Amino acid sequence: MKSNLVMILAATAFSAALVIAGSSTGTFVPPEPGTNAAIQQTQQQKEVKGKVTSVNLDQRTMQIEGTSEAIVVTDGTRYARGLSFQGLKAGMELKIVAVAQGDGRLEAIEVSPVAGS
Repeated sequence: MKSNLVMILAATAFSAALVIAGSSTGTFVPPEPGTNAAIQQTQQQKEVKGKVTSVNLDQRTMQIEGTSEAIVVTDGTRYARGLSFQGLKAGMELKIVAVAQGDGRLEAIEVSPVAGS
């Protein structure tokens, strides 16, 4: 009787371990729509390289040659040493890492000069 009880307890513990291991490894549970995890998964970074064609200081946007999207800068936009939004001029060659926004604009994350320009 005692050995049957030990076997039942061991089997129960083994089954519980399998359930716990299966739920924490190898099982993908997608995030709920609207949560930060879901938002982060849908935001795609894009790298834009080219000449600045225009800068709008009031709207905090710039246009890069060959792109149709306006690139907007925010207080969180990082600039390479020596650059600032106010210092950007048409004709400058830039590399911009940005995230697409729902309104079709790109939000700049990083702005740096193209090497060699």
